[in-house]
Amino acid sequence: MKLNLQRQLVEIAGFLWRPGPECTGFPKGYSEKKYFLQVGENFSGYISMYTFYVATSQTVVSIIYPFLALLLYVEIRISAVRITDVNHSESLERIRTSRMIMYLTMCYIISSAPRSIIWLIPVFVHIHQWSLLEMIAGYGTIITSTFFCLNATAQCFICFLLSSRYRETARKLLRIRVRPAFLHDPTPLS
Repeated sequence: MKLNLQRQLVEIAGFLWRPGPECTGFPKGYSEKKYFLQVGENFSGYISMYTFYVATSQTVVSIIYPFLALLLYVEIRISAVRITDVNHSESLERIRTSRMIMYLTMCYIISSAPRSIIWLIPVFVHIHQWSLLEMIAGYGTIITSTFFCLNATAQCFICFLLSSRYRETARKLLRIRVRPAFLHDPTPLS
């Protein structure tokens, strides 16, 4: 039986599958042919091509992101210096925003760089099955992906708690209305 991507089920000649004693519902003496999944040579080419694309895209993003963040940081700092004389509080707000951008960028680099490196390992190094390197790459991918997801989630909460503009945008996006605050007038109505 031919399957997609050059995989096929091949019968194991001379071997029959028989249900164990814990398997009930089969007639006495029941057996079936045994099969195994044979993977063609082209299938590993698809996997290595996928690995190459994932590794390359993650590495490119991990390299370009800090440069873009640095450009944004410089632009915000320049605008903060430019408006210092006009509006000091707005200047301080922009400086805080630029610090937050640098913090979030550093957290992103720390969480995405190991992921990129782990994805690049199989592109340049042949990993033998059941080797220590295969185990490190496999578990490393899981651990770094978990760390990356936790970082992304934490960044959402950090931005929501620290940035009033981010809160306003999130409320608009989620269609949450803020109730207007009523001022209490202590003078009696007479």
